[in-house]
Amino acid sequence: MKATLLNGWDRIRGSFWFLPALMSLAAVALAFGVLLALVGIAMLVYFIHHVSMSIQADEMIARVGVEALPEAEDQRSALRAFEAALGE
Repeated sequence: MKATLLNGWDRIRGSFWFLPALMSLAAVALAFGVLLALVGIAMLVYFIHHVSMSIQADEMIARVGVEALPEAEDQRSALRAFEAALGE
């Protein structure tokens, strides 16, 4: 009985000769999927850090100051030109 089972197993195993190649492909696919998942998690952590830093009050005030300073200088020079035109 045991010899018959072993012979049957050898026949079954012989018919699945492609399994090692399929298993190595599955292992590569699994490793690639895990790598993509880790990259995605790292990108999510970076995004959350970036958003949390960009909405802090001092960062927003600095950004508004940088954007508003040239506009304020333009307004100040226009006001001086207007005052000079009134003085003439």
